[in-house]
Amino acid sequence: QMDKELSVGEVMQVTTAKSGSRGFFAIDSRIWEQLSSDGVNRSIAYLVLACGTGSGNKATSWSTQAVMKYAGMGWQRAKNNVLSTIEDGFVRRAAIHTEERPRYELTTFPEFMCSSYADAKFDRFDLSLLSAIKAGEQPKSASQLRRARSLAMNDCLWRDREGHYWLPSEIPAASSEHLIWLPNSIVTGTPKLEEPPIHRLRSAEPWWATGLFVNLYAEHNLRDDGGISPATLSMKFDRKEFARKGAYVVWGFREKGLAYGWHGPFDDDKWRFGPKEKWELRVKENVECLKSLGLFSFVPHVYDRQRDGEPLHAYGIGAIGEADIELKIGDAARRAAMAMLSKEVRERAEAEGFNYFCPIHRSKTSAQMIGVGRLTYRPHTMRTARWFAGLQERGPAWIETFDTLASGAEGRPELQKTSKRVNES
Repeated sequence: QMDKELSVGEVMQVTTAKSGSRGFFAIDSRIWEQLSSDGVNRSIAYLVLACGTGSGNKATSWSTQAVMKYAGMGWQRAKNNVLSTIEDGFVRRAAIHTEERPRYELTTFPEFMCSSYADAKFDRFDLSLLSAIKAGEQPKSASQLRRARSLAMNDCLWRDREGHYWLPSEIPAASSEHLIWLPNSIVTGTPKLEEPPIHRLRSAEPWWATGLFVNLYAEHNLRDDGGISPATLSMKFDRKEFARKGAYVVWGFREKGLAYGWHGPFDDDKWRFGPKEKWELRVKENVECLKSLGLFSFVPHVYDRQRDGEPLHAYGIGAIGEADIELKIGDAARRAAMAMLSKEVRERAEAEGFNYFCPIHRSKTSAQMIGVGRLTYRPHTMRTARWFAGLQERGPAWIETFDTLASGAEGRPELQKTSKRVNES
């Protein structure tokens, strides 16, 4: 189950199995971009079919019944959305398909684009531009760029992240940079029998949350970032110094708001249309939706500096996506900070809205708390294994450091752990 921490050996065991049994599957981000731009039900039906693929992430025997079971759709809606993925070119019936024993294949992105290209009608200006691109030239003039954008919108050209246009016949096959690895449990749920994530997403508003949810998995890197890179999406904190004791400064932190970049999951014009003041609101609404569904959280980390810094340690607060040892580190840091602050200072800090406190070595003059975005259901991959192993290796030393600071603080009051794990699921 996705919310249970695995040992390194257990994670390695599941990652060396075949794809169908190792707990995760892959989809092409370029296909997902096309799918998720037009309604949620068809996208969710596609995820169900993709979850049923084997090691090649292509052939699936899952069909209408699986969409009904996991997405909570009625028979007719489930059937219509499966048919929609076929009619729109994202899925095709396999050669061995029958009505009694449905068998499907996920279409590759080059196949999808070639199908759209074959059905299109071009005028002489289109043909001239297509010939130039085939010869290795890219559109340069304003009129060429307008026409190229129009062809790309109609799936007759593909524009990559660098802005280069490709003919469908020359589009490269999916590589590691195009694949989004997803845990099976976002479709099937876990043995705890909670409602599967896609079931929750299907009834959620805004419906863009489904597209964002999947795209965030492409940015999720527990090993290097403890979740999603702060440059992509994070929670900002204000900081304030409240005490000094020996070699340590006690800093207080309070939430300030979201930080994000217009790249990765937000690299799409749909986030940036209309008045500019609505752009941030649009991002906030979708992030809050994922949080309210129990699919995403921000896990505070103490970094050695705000910009381009490295995480020193997690600061668990009981968020749904935390590992147990992260909560223990956060509790130890809080106990140490409270022991180093007088009652008057604590009351003043809390009155100012500072809820999180941590002793940080005085040499870390630019240290800052950053809320790292983390998805609740995580793939059991080698990255996950390395992240968890690193926590187990470094975590006890941080706990010991904070416990020593708490024990050595003069006039330490009796303290109780106030953090409590919430919404375990």
